[in-house]
Amino acid sequence: MGDYQSVGFGQFNFVGVNQGNYAPIVILPMPQFQQMADVNTRYRFNKDGAVSLEYAASSLDANRLSSLPGVTTNGYGMKFGVDYAPRHVRIGDADIGALTFNEMTRYENANFNPMDRTNDVEFNREWGIDTLTAVDELLNQAHIDFSPAMKKAKLTFGGDIGRITRGPGFSSGRYSGFFNLGADSSWVPSVNYQATLVDSKDNTFANFGKWFRQQGNVGLTIWKLTPGFAFESEDRRLATTGTDSLWTNSYRYFQYGPNLSLARFYNIDVSAQMFFRNESGIIGGELLPSSSSVTDQLSMRLTEWNNFNSALTLTYRKKTYTESFRNLGNSDDESILSKWETNYSPLNHGIETNLFYQVTTERAARLEQIFWKVQPGQGQYKWVDGNHNGQVDITNPADFQQVNFNGDYVLLTRPTTTLYPVVDLKTNVRLALTPDKFVKNDGTIVNTVLRSLSSVTLWQIAENNQTSNVSDIYLLRLSKFLNDSLTISGAQVFQQDVYVLQNNRDFSLRLRFLQNKSLSQYSIATEQGYRREQSMRLRTKLTDTFYEQLDLSWNDDNVYTTYTDREHLIGSNSISSELSYRPNINVESSFKLVVSKAVDASRADLTASMNSQILRVAYSILTKGRMTVQLERDEVAMSNQQPNVYMPFELTQGFLPGQTYIWEVGFQYRINSFIQANADYSGRSEAGGTPIHTMTAEVRAFF
Repeated sequence: MGDYQSVGFGQFNFVGVNQGNYAPIVILPMPQFQQMADVNTRYRFNKDGAVSLEYAASSLDANRLSSLPGVTTNGYGMKFGVDYAPRHVRIGDADIGALTFNEMTRYENANFNPMDRTNDVEFNREWGIDTLTAVDELLNQAHIDFSPAMKKAKLTFGGDIGRITRGPGFSSGRYSGFFNLGADSSWVPSVNYQATLVDSKDNTFANFGKWFRQQGNVGLTIWKLTPGFAFESEDRRLATTGTDSLWTNSYRYFQYGPNLSLARFYNIDVSAQMFFRNESGIIGGELLPSSSSVTDQLSMRLTEWNNFNSALTLTYRKKTYTESFRNLGNSDDESILSKWETNYSPLNHGIETNLFYQVTTERAARLEQIFWKVQPGQGQYKWVDGNHNGQVDITNPADFQQVNFNGDYVLLTRPTTTLYPVVDLKTNVRLALTPDKFVKNDGTIVNTVLRSLSSVTLWQIAENNQTSNVSDIYLLRLSKFLNDSLTISGAQVFQQDVYVLQNNRDFSLRLRFLQNKSLSQYSIATEQGYRREQSMRLRTKLTDTFYEQLDLSWNDDNVYTTYTDREHLIGSNSISSELSYRPNINVESSFKLVVSKAVDASRADLTASMNSQILRVAYSILTKGRMTVQLERDEVAMSNQQPNVYMPFELTQGFLPGQTYIWEVGFQYRINSFIQANADYSGRSEAGGTPIHTMTAEVRAFF
């Protein structure tokens, strides 16, 4: 019982004492102490067989601050196994094939707490286990398979049998068999079949269940063609003991269909397949037909041919619900997926082109932004009561401000509950030119200049759109993209880099143009963004030990939204110089100077003039560790600042007006191959405020 009811994600209303389902409980992390010891032995009684025995004991103190009984638990587990796998089973002088047999018995008591996972990810599903309660567990299982000696084909058949008992209430039996026929030549089909039956009984919840799973496929290769057929089905029925009324997690489906593949035909692989799927669900305790679907898929792949390769996949799926399940809120669905990848790299890879195109029809939801509280210092936002009501509204961006330090909220994006039919497109084109790989090095001025140049061009588009005219999206009619009434989310990125002597350590130059247009429809607002970067980077080697990097940039950062505090039109420019000194492989130091200016045209030309100085020294102990020291000073001077006008984070990159000092020391040391120690200290003083110190240290041991 609680005092609150949930009215939304992270939002609760008080409804009266013991009248709700939620209580304001804060779970405190508890210091724990865990130990484990394990011993195992294995005895090989001949070249084909062995027996093994393992014993493990564990101790877990779940709360070192508590002395109550039961907080510390001691448990143990045992496992016994037999393996026998002769590769040649003989009757007289005849080799009839290979045999594999293994048996395993495992017991774990309820208090056994291993440090790592002891079961496969699918363990609970394989045994029909629906509860994770810690109880005594006894598992017995055996496997056997046999492969007859055959010349033109490989046949293997066998099965598994097992039973698991969990406490006094749950038991489950698992029985499976399989049959695999692999062809080594034409005219011999490939056949695979596997079936599993799980029979369970749970006295705790007074239910019993049967779960039958099977899958199989058959194929026959004639020349380069392989026609085939595949199917898969599951039938799970879970009911209360003594009744025939099924639980809601019972279900049934059957999927089947033909397929055809063409392999290595002029470097082309082609495959086509069709799946029919019938599903059944629970209504009123009965298992009734719920839906049927048809999926068609065509795949084509051109392997490496003259530096060209390409892959295309087309998928069409139509799902239709029965009237009974349509009345429960399900709706018919039709989806199309197209995916195309192409790469072409001629002229000794001097020209590299990459094309990716993927489009699908689906159902998607608008996004909702929420601000989730975390430990102080672990977030990027703080509450500022932007709506002036004294209450934290985790869905209102006006209530939060982005910060560099001491944030106790993080921004999460989650889908809302209402789904809309959309077209989702992702595509990008990349072109890289490296004339150095195909232009002759003959010493002429023209060729020398061409060999010194290189470039990378990148164009990316992502669009999630509700339009009913899907051809607008499929055919990349960009005028229909980033539409504030139809686009749920979208982005268009164009980047152009031009290099001079790109990989030269003595001198290199990079020119960059980067533009990003975006739009996102959130549940309570639409946000449009435009960002542009024009920059130049110059790297040069002054001497054998001194290096210089010079960066110039001109940037635009614009956001348009109904939340006035989030909206900004910022134009900025900056220049930075970093001088590095590397006298040897153990020592590296640098001094960086940055001067920048940013103006927000949406706030009466609110201007921030900034400068930063960063000194960094690193000393490496070869193969052992590293120590770094960094000192940073940042200064922000504001002008045209009006009273009660919000200053956006992007204008000053989160720094407060005035001078900020940051100092950091880090040390990492590897004691040996298994133990590593780390210690970090950082301090800061913002705008003349009280210094804040933080230190962390840890020692890690790897076993």
